[in-house]
Amino acid sequence: MISKVEDAASAVLKRTDQKALKLRIVGGLITGVVWVIAVLLGRTVFSLLVGAIVVLSIDELATLLKWRGFAVSRPISMAAGGVLAVLAYFAGVQGVMAGLVFILLIFMVRQAALGLRFADTALNITAIIYVGVLLSYLIFIYGLKGGQVGVVIVLLGTWASDVAAYFAGSVFGRTPLAPAISAKKTWEGAVAGLIAPSVLIATAGAIPQVGLAGDGMLSGVLRGLAIGMAIGVFAPLGDLAESRLKRELNIKDSGNIIPGHGGFLDRLDSLMFASVGVYYLWLWLAG
Repeated sequence: MISKVEDAASAVLKRTDQKALKLRIVGGLITGVVWVIAVLLGRTVFSLLVGAIVVLSIDELATLLKWRGFAVSRPISMAAGGVLAVLAYFAGVQGVMAGLVFILLIFMVRQAALGLRFADTALNITAIIYVGVLLSYLIFIYGLKGGQVGVVIVLLGTWASDVAAYFAGSVFGRTPLAPAISAKKTWEGAVAGLIAPSVLIATAGAIPQVGLAGDGMLSGVLRGLAIGMAIGVFAPLGDLAESRLKRELNIKDSGNIIPGHGGFLDRLDSLMFASVGVYYLWLWLAG
């Protein structure tokens, strides 16, 4: 059995573009180090990083939409995303929701004043919600009790899910997951992407210092398992959602800023969805 796995892995590596794989690994390590350093430096620094990424990611998405002929406003959308990140830091979920209401009013007035299509206004607001609100959940998580650990967990869990799905799909993938959206994603990869974060975080939950154990080691393991499974479900959904967006826009990558990964959205699509799932599950488990 082991020899068959090794043979399959070897065959995949021979077919893989070695330069692209190295770039993917280097790009992943660099972004991982940046995230970890920001988390360790505290909530303020971490929130500044998230805010910067929100602004740059909205710029990335708005650029793509303008390229496809939609009348989106990059400056206003980027500013709105930055405001949401600030509100996430100072006022939490309620502040962001209130901010969205005023952003909606601004864009509706802009639409009326400039005679724009409602579809363009809707796309502007959707882009801000998709990037600005979903990424703000990382700031929300950090603000919870034990939130610093929570952010590390969602980061590591999402990376584990992505890596496991990528390599398991490459070696064992036979059954297409969603061929109309992405030809390369398979059910075998999806299963590995569910198992990897579940095992990783359940194991971490057994360690008292992690802080998941409420009533003992078993409680920590079960909580870790639940969080890992949530990541394993939400992360690939985020990946598929962005893949569908790229297919509709007829592009391969959302950008080229991260070596081997493409743009910010290519790198963060899974994390954006996973952070939402982890936030609400963390609240429930703490309740």
